[in-house]
Amino acid sequence: MTPPQHTNTAPPAATRTSGNSSGSSRKKPGTGAKKRAAGPVPIDWEAGHGTVSGPLAMAANAAGAAAFGTATGVPATWPLAIAAAGAVGHGLIAPWRRGATGATYGARLAGWAIGGTWSASVIASDPRHWTGSGFGWAAGTLAAGALVAHGLAAEAELQEEARDEDARAEVARAENASRWALANEWVDRIERVTNIRVAVVALAQRPDGTGFALEVALPDGITASRLAGFNVALAEAARLPVGCLVQVVPTIIQGQVLIEVDTQDASDRVQSYGEDFSPLSVLTGIPWFLGRDSKPVPVFLREACALILAPPGGGKSTLLDAVFAGFCRCPDALTWAIDLGKNGNAARAFINPWLESTGVLAPPPGADRLPGGIRPGIDWVAADAETALIMLSVALALGEWRLGAYAELMRRADTTLLPVSAKIPFLTILVDEGAEILGYTGSDPVKKKLKELLLRIMQTLRAMGIRLVLTAVDGNLTVLGDSQIRKSSNVRIALTATDPEGAGTAKLFPGLRGIDRKQLLAKGAGVAEATTDPGGFGRIPMRTFKTAPSFARAAVAATNSWRASLEPEAVRMIAARFGDVYDRRWERENLGWLFGDTPPAAPAAPASRASGGLEPLPWRHSRTPKTDTGPGPKPLSAADQHTLDAFHQALGMIPETDEPPAAPAADAPIGWQGKVVQILRTAGADTWMSAGEVRDALAEHGTDLARQTVSTALAKMARRGQIRTQGTGTHTVYAALEHTGR
Repeated sequence: MTPPQHTNTAPPAATRTSGNSSGSSRKKPGTGAKKRAAGPVPIDWEAGHGTVSGPLAMAANAAGAAAFGTATGVPATWPLAIAAAGAVGHGLIAPWRRGATGATYGARLAGWAIGGTWSASVIASDPRHWTGSGFGWAAGTLAAGALVAHGLAAEAELQEEARDEDARAEVARAENASRWALANEWVDRIERVTNIRVAVVALAQRPDGTGFALEVALPDGITASRLAGFNVALAEAARLPVGCLVQVVPTIIQGQVLIEVDTQDASDRVQSYGEDFSPLSVLTGIPWFLGRDSKPVPVFLREACALILAPPGGGKSTLLDAVFAGFCRCPDALTWAIDLGKNGNAARAFINPWLESTGVLAPPPGADRLPGGIRPGIDWVAADAETALIMLSVALALGEWRLGAYAELMRRADTTLLPVSAKIPFLTILVDEGAEILGYTGSDPVKKKLKELLLRIMQTLRAMGIRLVLTAVDGNLTVLGDSQIRKSSNVRIALTATDPEGAGTAKLFPGLRGIDRKQLLAKGAGVAEATTDPGGFGRIPMRTFKTAPSFARAAVAATNSWRASLEPEAVRMIAARFGDVYDRRWERENLGWLFGDTPPAAPAAPASRASGGLEPLPWRHSRTPKTDTGPGPKPLSAADQHTLDAFHQALGMIPETDEPPAAPAADAPIGWQGKVVQILRTAGADTWMSAGEVRDALAEHGTDLARQTVSTALAKMARRGQIRTQGTGTHTVYAALEHTGR
């Protein structure tokens, strides 16, 4: 059997050769293995003496003591007394307290003895009467004593290090023995449960102490998937706590698998996202959730769509917080959001900081108001089907435009993928409950059109940097089994906290083996998989970050200075093809979803407004128009009242004439929509025109708009009673009101 880890088999220090007389080339372990960094070496004044500095200090102190004693006439026994005191304190007590070797005792005692004896001899012979030979004798004996001290100190250090190595080796052997015991225990357990005898390759404990990984080699004829089918049985046989998993995953070598064993339920640990909102890139991965080891797992979405299955109460809100915040941190990414089920509520938290900075909303209690200039954390939000239809049409047009506009850029970069950057941002459209839209089988023409546009975006805009993040609530949706949806959704996540039966994971991960999803019942727990390159990973247990209501506010404020904006050329293209739908996306008239009301119509923005700019909000201090509370009109004087009565009397003498009824002012179309009414009136009340025919007629009158824009406007005008309509889908036609033909 191969050992789980390398075992230190070096012989004990007692069997090694000591001393330098045998010609041994021993040296301090680790010295010379690495070169010193260039530049001056800092001096550590707190470090103790080494094998060189210690003997030199001994010689210098001995010479100084001898000179001082000779000059002051002290007795020759004084250096011996000082050396004896130093030998007791530094040579005996200090080594004893730290458990030093005998060589250390000998080296320190010899150093004090040499220094003390030499100083006493010099003082006794009185150097003032020496000749040249006397000074030579003194210097030579002192140098010889320093060399002896150096040799003893070097030998002592080697023995100290040898003893430390033995101690470390003993600890390693003990740990290796415990790993062997654990590995053998699991090998026996695997054989009892599965009748498969595996061979241990390696075993490693997790740094946080929540489990370990056992790598094993499978016998011939046994596949990894077969062993993975026993994961639940192995966890129960090991009597692991509830919530702990046994995962069997392949390694980079076929025929070997990694058995991840939880000894503590890591999914029950709560870990916040933190306050790190430093810039990221869609090209280098965005952390969306935590792995089983409590480390963030980066998700790579440059070429991938994502599908998130999140039953109610499973933790979708906190997951979407991390998704939106991750895109906010990317200077090369832009986010649009569609939320039809909850009228844009999924994006509300990332829009509120903008409203707060403009004075519309009050800051949270105890917090200062955000400074002016904060932009919405999400570039565009669609809360109704009509706006979503326009948004997806714009996205498709943007992809088609980019294909031609950046063809030369891609040719120079020698790539078929658009090089996304802060100037050409990657666009992600998050569609809350988007999988439900893709699974729609009813007759609503708007929803059917939404489904068609979503599929086209998934299938055609990968190279142009436009991808989707779709969420679903119901795990029984047939769309989750659609091969096209699964093929395009390279990142898949299923939250399991409120899905104990595993209906969602069974749909999203058919044939899931190696993970007991019934153990993943903590809030925010689930299973994730990514088949992206780079950054792909197999089916792994995951856990969402914990986020507070203030999380979105902090993320939007921290990333405001570098969040991306749509390229100006693209904004001009959108204005030319779709009118001002993008420029006016943050006008009061389009934000009723934020306040649950239908705002009054606002005047049209001037055509010369800056692309993508945010207009000041005239409604920031009130959601309802204020009424005039000033003083009432002054009463007329007697002369003015007489004149008014005479006017009324004359007015009553004018004969009345029949007049056609006027349309209510509130329903009157404005702008180019007035041309639509005029075109239909000119054609006659009995003439029915399709959206394409109306668009062609508008083009002849000098107004060139996209067909989708005209079709959406015609549907709204028909609902308001301004025109008539009949038919559904592509067979819908429109005509003027009957009374307009008179």
